[in-house]
Amino acid sequence: MKHLLSLSAFLCFSLFNEVIEVKEHVFLYPPSVVAKYGHSVTLNCTTDVVNRTLFKFETSGNAFQINGTNWICLNMTIHQWDINPLCFVNFIGGQNRSKFIITVFDFPENIIFEPLHEMEVNKTYNLTCTVPNVGPVQNLTIKILKGNEELIVQDYPHDNQKKHQNMTVSHPFTPQISDHGINLSCSAELNLSSVGEVHCTNSSMNLKVYAFPENVTLTVPKAVEVNQTTTVKCKISNVHPPEDLKVQLLLNGTELTTTHHTVGHSVLAEARFSIQGGEQYLKCNATFRNMSIEKQEQVISYVLPEPVLHLPKVYAGYTANITCSVIVAKSEGVNITLKCNGEILPLQDGQYVFKAEKEDNGKNCTCETEVSVNGQIIKKTTHGIIKVKSIPLILICGLCGCIGMLLIFVIICRHLKKQNKLGRYNVLKAFLSMN
Repeated sequence: MKHLLSLSAFLCFSLFNEVIEVKEHVFLYPPSVVAKYGHSVTLNCTTDVVNRTLFKFETSGNAFQINGTNWICLNMTIHQWDINPLCFVNFIGGQNRSKFIITVFDFPENIIFEPLHEMEVNKTYNLTCTVPNVGPVQNLTIKILKGNEELIVQDYPHDNQKKHQNMTVSHPFTPQISDHGINLSCSAELNLSSVGEVHCTNSSMNLKVYAFPENVTLTVPKAVEVNQTTTVKCKISNVHPPEDLKVQLLLNGTELTTTHHTVGHSVLAEARFSIQGGEQYLKCNATFRNMSIEKQEQVISYVLPEPVLHLPKVYAGYTANITCSVIVAKSEGVNITLKCNGEILPLQDGQYVFKAEKEDNGKNCTCETEVSVNGQIIKKTTHGIIKVKSIPLILICGLCGCIGMLLIFVIICRHLKKQNKLGRYNVLKAFLSMN
């Protein structure tokens, strides 16, 4: 207690040495005070009236008072919102008084900001900010911000109550993928600039968002050839963060070896597969945290043999065969068509028989197999060019020469035979005489 008295006396003496005269006979220091609710203030009152009958403080609060020769020091804890201690002096002939101006406020060190740490894209949430035990709210401004963008600014210029209040502000917020990582904050400011003080505090967090679309795009061929390898693709768009997404591709319940590609906020899964025939189902199963979605498509299989085309090399004027067929036995529903220069040619047992002409040389022929699968026409084609040759002129001339010589030889032989019969010439005797 002794130490407390000494400290209070020291404060009062210090204040006394800095007294500013504000009214004759009574001096106040400080004349006005800004005090936080629950905190203590020290007030000093002095007078130059010597022949006084009474010199004292008048206050409704709990106070500790020290009296000096011509001064009074008051230390009081603020527990009222509207408190203005009065210092007065009575002297012969009258009274003089002066009132201290005390501005009482309260402002919390922390405010309560309640956004969710993680939000789903395109879902609306309420951002709520509460400033507890604050007053007077007539001087209060509350802001909720996204980055530097003010989402809502709330003040209370018409609320002149002097008391503690809990002030809450809410604002609807629908996050987008682009909001991932952005700073959400709430700031509170109690502006007492009229008496020289401004108090601020804030609370903030970096937002995390997640997005999982409702649709999965599964790209599957409408028809798949038996024993041929093809690709299935599954695309999930607008998912965030994409690294949290797991995608499985399954054929009749058996998981396929899948590769994943991430581009922006989309994930593409691909797998290669082949089927042996029969009823087949491809499924894409996408799992994101505790949510999952799937898409399934039926795959229709077909058998379509490769066409085989044999074109002859023939001389003009000769008969030739064009063969358009398949190596294996033709499956049910498979059609085989032969076309030359766009004209469909009739086949009999896979062959077309014709007499080659010069005009047939260079014709473009196609052998085509086709099958209809689920309304889709699927074809395989092979091409070839007919080559028709003309008989060389030298061969024709040589042949004509040989025929001529043969005719001359026949004529000579017939003549000799005739002469031999007439006894004019013995061919055998002539031959023996030469040897």
